[in-house]
Amino acid sequence: MGLESKLNENISASNLNKIVKERVQKIQKIDDFVHYVTTKLGEMLEHEQGNSNSKYVWSLDDFYGFRMYFDHGKVSYYGNSTQLTYNGKVVFEIKYEGSFENDDNSEVVTYKQGEWEEKIKPLIKNKGKLVAEILSKRMATKDRRTREAMEKKQKDKLLAKAKRLGL
Repeated sequence: MGLESKLNENISASNLNKIVKERVQKIQKIDDFVHYVTTKLGEMLEHEQGNSNSKYVWSLDDFYGFRMYFDHGKVSYYGNSTQLTYNGKVVFEIKYEGSFENDDNSEVVTYKQGEWEEKIKPLIKNKGKLVAEILSKRMATKDRRTREAMEKKQKDKLLAKAKRLGL
C-alpha cells in the first residue's frame, strides 16, 4: 500500500502523525547518509565563505551504483538540497533550511519508490565500514604510486650516473 492510499483513507491524527514521523526519519537517514559518504569520498565542487555564512557543494559520482550530490549552506537563506541518482535517474531529492526534520518548509522534490530503496539499506547500515574500505584502497593506491614514482626517480638518477660512467 503506497503512501497516497494511506493518506486517502479515513485516517486518525495519531496514525497520520506516525506515518509522517516514519517518513521524516527515513528521509533524514538518507540525507545523513548522502552527506556522510559524499564528504568522505566525494569531491567538493564549490565552497564560499562569507563573514557569517558558508556554502558547500559536494558530489560523488559512483558509490555502489548511486550518484550523490548536495548543496549545503550554513545560514538559513542559503538553504540545502540533496539529490540521489540511481541507474541514471533521480530517485530522491529534497530541499530544506536547517535540518529536514525541523524545517516546516522542507520539501520532497522527488521520491520514486523502487529497487534503489532496498539497495541503499545495507549501504546505510554499513556506511562506516564501506567508506573505510574505499579510503584504505585509495591510500594503498596512492602509496604504491608514490613508491613507484620514487623508484623511477632513483632509477633515472642511476641511469644518468651510469651514462656518465660510460656504462
